[in-house]
Amino acid sequence: MDEIVTDGDFNLVDMESEGFFKASTKFLDLDKIFIIKIVSDNLVCFRPDSDFMDNLINPHLENITNFIDSLNYKSPKLYDENYLNELVNKYQLSFSQKEILKNKLIYANLNNKTINIDFAPTNKKKNWQQILESFK
Repeated sequence: MDEIVTDGDFNLVDMESEGFFKASTKFLDLDKIFIIKIVSDNLVCFRPDSDFMDNLINPHLENITNFIDSLNYKSPKLYDENYLNELVNKYQLSFSQKEILKNKLIYANLNNKTINIDFAPTNKKKNWQQILESFK
Protein backbone atom coordinates (compact mmCIF):
# COMPACT_ATOMS: atom_id res chain seq x y z
CA MET A 1 0.00 0.00 0.00
CA ASP A 2 1.52 3.31 -1.04
CA GLU A 3 -0.38 5.70 1.21
CA ILE A 4 -0.38 7.05 4.73
CA VAL A 5 -1.88 4.65 7.26
CA THR A 6 -3.47 6.15 10.36
CA ASP A 7 -5.71 3.27 11.41
CA GLY A 8 -6.70 -0.24 10.40
CA ASP A 9 -5.80 -3.85 11.04
CA PHE A 10 -2.15 -4.07 9.93
CA ASN A 11 0.66 -6.19 11.37
CA LEU A 12 3.45 -3.99 10.02
CA VAL A 13 3.80 -0.30 9.26
CA ASP A 14 6.93 0.73 7.31
CA MET A 15 7.76 4.23 6.18
CA GLU A 16 11.47 4.30 5.41
CA SER A 17 12.53 1.20 3.46
CA GLU A 18 10.91 2.04 0.14
CA GLY A 19 12.48 5.49 -0.01
CA PHE A 20 15.85 4.12 1.03
CA PHE A 21 15.65 1.41 -1.63
CA LYS A 22 14.64 3.82 -4.40
CA ALA A 23 17.48 6.21 -3.54
CA SER A 24 20.01 3.37 -3.25
CA THR A 25 19.24 2.01 -6.71
CA LYS A 26 20.55 5.26 -8.18
CA PHE A 27 24.03 4.54 -6.81
CA LEU A 28 24.30 0.77 -6.33
CA ASP A 29 23.57 -2.47 -8.15
CA LEU A 30 20.59 -4.34 -6.72
CA ASP A 31 22.82 -7.11 -5.36
CA LYS A 32 24.63 -4.55 -3.20
CA ILE A 33 21.52 -3.23 -1.44
CA PHE A 34 20.38 -4.79 1.81
CA ILE A 35 17.79 -3.61 4.29
CA ILE A 36 17.72 -4.92 7.82
CA LYS A 37 14.49 -3.74 9.30
CA ILE A 38 13.45 -4.25 12.88
CA VAL A 39 9.96 -2.86 12.93
CA SER A 40 9.20 -0.46 15.73
CA ASP A 41 6.54 1.67 14.05
CA ASN A 42 2.95 1.22 15.05
CA LEU A 43 -0.20 3.24 14.93
CA VAL A 44 0.17 4.41 18.54
CA CYS A 45 2.20 7.58 18.97
CA PHE A 46 4.89 7.28 21.64
CA ARG A 47 8.53 8.16 22.04
CA PRO A 48 10.61 4.97 22.46
CA ASP A 49 13.21 5.02 25.22
CA SER A 50 16.56 3.20 25.35
CA ASP A 51 15.07 0.17 27.16
CA PHE A 52 12.45 -0.21 24.46
CA MET A 53 15.15 -0.06 21.75
CA ASP A 54 17.40 -2.53 23.60
CA ASN A 55 14.52 -5.00 23.93
CA LEU A 56 13.67 -4.53 20.28
CA ILE A 57 17.19 -4.99 18.85
CA ASN A 58 19.12 -7.25 21.25
CA PRO A 59 17.24 -10.47 20.42
CA HIS A 60 18.24 -10.02 16.76
CA LEU A 61 21.90 -9.00 17.11
CA GLU A 62 23.31 -12.47 16.40
CA ASN A 63 21.22 -12.84 13.24
CA ILE A 64 22.20 -9.38 12.06
CA THR A 65 25.89 -10.04 12.72
CA ASN A 66 25.73 -13.40 10.94
CA PHE A 67 24.03 -11.83 7.95
CA ILE A 68 26.60 -9.04 7.67
CA ASP A 69 29.46 -11.51 8.07
CA SER A 70 27.97 -13.70 5.34
CA LEU A 71 28.18 -10.88 2.80
CA ASN A 72 31.98 -11.05 2.90
CA TYR A 73 32.63 -8.52 0.17
CA LYS A 74 34.47 -5.25 0.10
CA SER A 75 32.56 -2.23 -1.04
CA PRO A 76 34.42 -0.23 -3.68
CA LYS A 77 36.36 2.85 -2.65
CA LEU A 78 34.43 5.95 -3.54
CA TYR A 79 37.56 8.07 -3.84
CA ASP A 80 41.30 7.61 -4.16
CA GLU A 81 42.76 8.43 -0.76
CA ASN A 82 46.29 8.84 -2.14
CA TYR A 83 45.08 11.30 -4.77
CA LEU A 84 43.17 13.26 -2.13
CA ASN A 85 46.23 13.45 0.15
CA GLU A 86 48.46 14.53 -2.75
CA LEU A 87 46.07 17.40 -3.50
CA VAL A 88 45.86 18.38 0.16
CA ASN A 89 49.65 18.56 0.41
CA LYS A 90 50.27 20.17 -2.97
CA TYR A 91 47.70 22.92 -2.51
CA GLN A 92 48.01 23.25 1.29
CA LEU A 93 44.36 22.59 2.00
CA SER A 94 42.81 22.92 5.43
CA PHE A 95 41.00 20.06 7.15
CA SER A 96 37.61 21.54 6.14
CA GLN A 97 38.72 21.96 2.55
CA LYS A 98 39.96 18.36 2.52
CA GLU A 99 36.55 17.12 3.68
CA ILE A 100 34.74 19.22 1.07
CA LEU A 101 37.13 17.98 -1.63
CA LYS A 102 36.64 14.37 -0.52
CA ASN A 103 32.86 14.76 -0.82
CA LYS A 104 33.22 16.33 -4.26
CA LEU A 105 35.47 13.48 -5.41
CA ILE A 106 32.95 10.92 -4.13
CA TYR A 107 30.12 12.72 -5.91
CA ALA A 108 32.12 12.89 -9.15
CA ASN A 109 32.98 9.20 -8.91
CA LEU A 110 29.35 8.21 -8.30
CA ASN A 111 28.37 10.21 -11.37
CA ASN A 112 31.18 8.73 -13.51
CA LYS A 113 32.87 12.10 -13.95
CA THR A 114 36.62 12.23 -14.39
CA ILE A 115 38.27 15.01 -12.41
CA ASN A 116 41.89 15.97 -13.01
CA ILE A 117 43.23 18.72 -10.77
CA ASP A 118 46.69 19.67 -11.93
CA PHE A 119 47.86 23.26 -11.90
CA ALA A 120 50.80 25.11 -10.44
CA PRO A 121 50.04 26.18 -6.87
CA THR A 122 49.88 29.94 -6.28
CA ASN A 123 48.26 30.92 -3.00
CA LYS A 124 45.78 29.08 -0.80
CA LYS A 125 42.75 31.14 -1.77
CA LYS A 126 43.38 30.92 -5.53
CA ASN A 127 44.29 27.24 -5.27
CA TRP A 128 40.98 26.49 -3.58
CA GLN A 129 39.01 28.52 -6.12
CA GLN A 130 40.68 26.64 -8.99
CA ILE A 131 39.97 23.30 -7.35
CA LEU A 132 36.28 24.18 -6.99
CA GLU A 133 36.18 25.29 -10.64
CA SER A 134 37.40 21.82 -11.64
CA PHE A 135 34.05 20.39 -10.51
CA LYS A 136 31.81 22.72 -12.52
